[in-house]
Amino acid sequence: MEEKTFKGIARPLTSLFFALLLAASCLLPAFSVSAATASIELAPASGAFMVGQTFTVHVFVQTDTPVNAVEGAIVFPSELVEATGITTEGTIISHWFREPFIDRGQGTIQFTGVDLTPGGFVGSDGLVFTAEFKTLKEGRADIRFQNASVLSGDGEGTNIVRQVRNATFTIAAPPPTSPPSFSPAEPDPAPPDTPPPPTSPLLPPPILAPSCLPLVPTATLPLPQCPSVTVLHPRPKSVWLFNWLFLLLAALFFFFWRRAAYRLYKSERACSCPQGKKIQYPELKSSRRSRRPPAP
Repeated sequence: MEEKTFKGIARPLTSLFFALLLAASCLLPAFSVSAATASIELAPASGAFMVGQTFTVHVFVQTDTPVNAVEGAIVFPSELVEATGITTEGTIISHWFREPFIDRGQGTIQFTGVDLTPGGFVGSDGLVFTAEFKTLKEGRADIRFQNASVLSGDGEGTNIVRQVRNATFTIAAPPPTSPPSFSPAEPDPAPPDTPPPPTSPLLPPPILAPSCLPLVPTATLPLPQCPSVTVLHPRPKSVWLFNWLFLLLAALFFFFWRRAAYRLYKSERACSCPQGKKIQYPELKSSRRSRRPPAP
């Protein structure tokens, strides 16, 4: 009796246990996925600018789970604003599969990048890139994400984006510029009247000739002309020195030329003379003959 009672109680409890276990196994993936969340946003989220001004918009990622990829597109009204440039300095992306590309005709900025660092990115204010815009026309410019996704680093590429924050900017017309006002220039103050020079009581006042009297032309006498004088400058010392140097060189040339001619004459006589005969050479200078009578 007791064994039947125990079996009757154990069977329902066992069925209830397996039912709870099956429900927990089905709900566990849902809880695990819901725990991994991320958000992608544009900063600043709003602003007011004048036509012709420029402003920047940053793309940030916030996540509490390691992520290693971000992709999507940004759509902007091309008739109100114009994307002028992209900056990736300070980004969490280490490799771009599709670097941020501006399509001005479609009014989009498309991007795809991954973070190859071990463990991926976890935290807030993870900068993806920065876009610069220029206002073209007054109105309300809505800049928003399109097909944005942040992929988890779980090895399956799960999109864990749960919140997307767009931005809205108000563009106003510049205030009208008033034409510059010109004030008439003030006239220069008149100079003070100068009093006439004081007159001496002893001398009569000067008599001024009336302007109607004819002017008498003054005769212009010719200036005396001085006779032209030619000044003979003495010859400089360098000229005299050159003359003396020339004479000295001429004398040396004549001396050595005469000596060379005499040696040439002696050599010719020596070649033409027979052996054993003594050659009498004339002296270069004529010597004074002795007045003594010849010896007997």
